[in-house]
Amino acid sequence: MGTMETDIFKEEAYDLLDDIEAALLELRDNPGDSELINRLFRAFHTIKGSGAMFGFKAVSKFTHEVETAIDKIREGSGVVPDALREVLLTARDQILTMIETDDPESPAIQESAQLILAQLAPAISTKSAPLATPQSPAPASAPQPEPPPAPPKPAPQAEKEPDPETVALINEISELLNEVRKMLQELQADPDSAKLRKKLHRSLHTVEGTASMYEMAALAGFSGKLTEAVEAIKEDKTALNSVIIEKLSSSLEHCFTLLRSADPSGPVLQRRSDKIINELTAILNKGQGDPKSTQPLKFLIVEDEFISRYLLQEFLTPYGNSHVAIDGYEAIMAFKNAMIEKKPYHMICLDIMMPGLDGRQVAKEIRRLEKEMGDSLSCKVVMTTALDDQNIKDELLQAKHCDAYLTKPLRFEDLEHLMRAYFPDSMPTKN
Repeated sequence: MGTMETDIFKEEAYDLLDDIEAALLELRDNPGDSELINRLFRAFHTIKGSGAMFGFKAVSKFTHEVETAIDKIREGSGVVPDALREVLLTARDQILTMIETDDPESPAIQESAQLILAQLAPAISTKSAPLATPQSPAPASAPQPEPPPAPPKPAPQAEKEPDPETVALINEISELLNEVRKMLQELQADPDSAKLRKKLHRSLHTVEGTASMYEMAALAGFSGKLTEAVEAIKEDKTALNSVIIEKLSSSLEHCFTLLRSADPSGPVLQRRSDKIINELTAILNKGQGDPKSTQPLKFLIVEDEFISRYLLQEFLTPYGNSHVAIDGYEAIMAFKNAMIEKKPYHMICLDIMMPGLDGRQVAKEIRRLEKEMGDSLSCKVVMTTALDDQNIKDELLQAKHCDAYLTKPLRFEDLEHLMRAYFPDSMPTKN
């Protein structure tokens, strides 16, 4: 499995693991919420299927067992008790570790996975048994003589409750983060509000200070870098768009992850922190300058195959906003509506072999609509296809129905070369 495919799986898994953590934390107050339980099941189910497809067999096998436990809960009591919720959080962290490690089938990783599954066993079984800390299974052996009576076992200790002071600190910072989340929602509706921009910066700075005061180093460091990254937003140097707000939202969810993680300074989360900050900084730096004149580019991806859509969206995200059409009819409708609304697409990535209208017909219709509607700035049309046919390529280019013809598997270097040629002033800053 190539590096690109592995990265696709990991990025999807990171998002799903964030959603799993959020759902489990919400279940603390609503243990019988069927929608939250279904959401958990779907997330684990997706990781299982993607893991199998992308060669992460150990991840898929482990996640299948976790998924089974949740399914039993759905069929049975429909309630996730606190003990099970904690085990599922541990299972979520285990999946993250298995994804990040070079050898998810190593003895140490597998032993950890088996201990977690042993804790899930009561949920998987049909009997309603209480969850307990697992013991290492004894190896099979021949029948032994009955041992002498063992001394009385001490009464089992109750599960250790979190320190009240720690709980109070987590709740305090959670409230601050929820305020930031609310501000991002308000900014989505009113991105030009100077008051909200400054309030966002101030609130993140407060999170940084509070985390530092309580010696939560990983959260303080990440929120501090986040505060620095949004300085341009506070100073009104960057035009806010849906891409930036979405990236800020995912950064905020990472703050929650660091806040609640047992090992927030571990290498896995630190790599994730650095990646998020680098991506956010690149997107924000692209928008430096006059916010009135800087506008994100607008793309239409016409693809009926998921992986190609995903790759193109990932590549184009730093440049602007991407819309998706899964067949030729949707593509023509989207293109025409954008023209009518005076918000035309800057570039279209167009597959040839699709159900219904194929890409050649769509490209021809796009050029016809441009002439009919008097568009002075023709949209760049890039064919992205597995059809390596020189005759078709020459036909499309000579008729000017497309501007470029790329064959799959797509290479990011080729796409970047086109972006530099077509939109030299919109290249994202690299770190």
